[in-house]
Amino acid sequence: MPVQVYTSALLILAGLWLFGAIHHSMLSRGRPVERSQPLFAVFCALMAGYLIVRALGHHPLAGEALAGLWRVEIVTAAMAFAIVPWLVLACTGARPRWSRAALSLYFLAIALGALGVPAAASLTGEWSSWHATEVQAATSPDPVLLYIYIALLLGLVGVLLDGVLACRRQYRSGASGRLLAIGASFGVFAVGSVLELMWLLGIADTFPAFELSLLPTVVLMSAAVGQDRRLSQDRVQALLDHVPAMVTLKDRDLRYLLVNKAFADEHRLDMDEMRGRTDRELFPSEAAWRHQDAEVDLFAAGDDVETEDRVPSPDGTRFLRSMRFPLYDAKGNPWALGCVSVDVTASRHAELEAFELRRQLAHMDRVTRLDAISASLAHELMQPLAAILNNAQAGLRLQEAHSLSMEQVREVLDDIAADAKRASQVIRTLRDMTRPTETAQETVDLADAVNEVLEMVSADMALKGIACISDLAPNCLATASKSQIQQVILNLLLNALHAVERQPEGDRRIEVRAGLDPSGAVLVAVRDSGTGIAANEIQRLFEPFYSTKPEGMGIGLAVCRNLVEGHDGRIWAEGNEPGPGTTFRFTLPARQSTFESPRAASGVNGS
Repeated sequence: MPVQVYTSALLILAGLWLFGAIHHSMLSRGRPVERSQPLFAVFCALMAGYLIVRALGHHPLAGEALAGLWRVEIVTAAMAFAIVPWLVLACTGARPRWSRAALSLYFLAIALGALGVPAAASLTGEWSSWHATEVQAATSPDPVLLYIYIALLLGLVGVLLDGVLACRRQYRSGASGRLLAIGASFGVFAVGSVLELMWLLGIADTFPAFELSLLPTVVLMSAAVGQDRRLSQDRVQALLDHVPAMVTLKDRDLRYLLVNKAFADEHRLDMDEMRGRTDRELFPSEAAWRHQDAEVDLFAAGDDVETEDRVPSPDGTRFLRSMRFPLYDAKGNPWALGCVSVDVTASRHAELEAFELRRQLAHMDRVTRLDAISASLAHELMQPLAAILNNAQAGLRLQEAHSLSMEQVREVLDDIAADAKRASQVIRTLRDMTRPTETAQETVDLADAVNEVLEMVSADMALKGIACISDLAPNCLATASKSQIQQVILNLLLNALHAVERQPEGDRRIEVRAGLDPSGAVLVAVRDSGTGIAANEIQRLFEPFYSTKPEGMGIGLAVCRNLVEGHDGRIWAEGNEPGPGTTFRFTLPARQSTFESPRAASGVNGS
């Protein structure tokens, strides 16, 4: 074969190996891949360097230059072949590891041995024709490098045969078909190495079989390693397609690297169509732009973020609970952004339905409670209405008897207005508490709210001979729905009335206190002097449908707990010590952090 053709073929082969090195290194850069991928990239780079040096050695060179060049060639080849045992291990998972490590050390020892050969050594005679067509001035033949090269090829043949057998064992045990391609590449490489040895030893004229074996080797190995990556992706894709959640993976440019079937079906797009494109390209809306800007910030922050988003879809608005998290490479640099989203639309609708049922239950409880104090409400309305009537009749009689002065008229009208306001307040409170929709949260003075409820039940207390003591601190402010808090207070007061009405006269007492507890929250306490509740029953008082009263439905206190906890508060009950009866307390977050009253200033919480 002409030297020019041979060296050109070597350089073309070197270019193919170099392309394989660049291709697989780019695939491995900045992302987790199979270990065989970066190993093969390093192997390709070293093989490309080996072939370039070998091509340069087939030009007319002086003896010293040829010896130095051949030494570089052997060192480069030894370093490349030292990768092969680890490549076999990565591709096949063969064991034991120590034997492959020993083979790799064998090649590195050969590289060191080649470096130890004196640079002035020259090659003559039968050894010189292998690397040059014309060798000048050869004086002292030294075949040491050739012997080292033969040892190198013998070790390579052993490693490649081991790789072929390992691929065969793994394939027969059920491994993927890519091992056939890897085993075939190892086999072709081994045959080429054997033919190279036969030529060097003068057994047969097989030149240039070794170089020819490198072409199918690089093609088969590159395809097999690439298939390894594709098979890995296919396995991951098959797994994610069965996950009942939407899973995506984006690169640093926020282009989709991977989406699963659930995500593609949600947006009615093809998975292949989505790969390599951004949200702005797939969903040209303002929301998509905001969404992508937020993910850019997430990449910069490097933190996991959990959100719940309203997402428009062909089937209407969906609620998605998403967890977004950056993925890091071995150097700790973020290379991708993962996202797992779960459709919580059904649970959100269920929560809304449950909330509506609780609202209706609370409204029913309010109406039931107000029905229980209808006599008291009638009394509270009759008093101001009767006073209005009496004042009006008195004014008419005075007018008939003699003319009234303006001062007397003003007094009569002031009395009528005051009584009308009193009746109006009772009606307003009644209307707010029976309204089916809840009032908006506002700043509520708990002292005023308690006083209004006490006025509604005061007549009932008087008829039953119950003494009520109230200790209400001023400016007891909280942000709450007034009607809901008054419903809680009314429930607790009616339970207290029921607890003390069977006590002997003189022992029927109810205490209502409002103030600030040591934590800074607003505290309301209702204490009765009834027979009390057993300790094992107190823990269950707020369970739905549990009641200590034979005729009780077990709804009132459960509703109270929902209402208080809905305001970020807490409600509980305790037995009175000392003395009989039970105390119910609930707290609400105070509207302002400062609270001053005579009792608060003295450290007494009023409960």
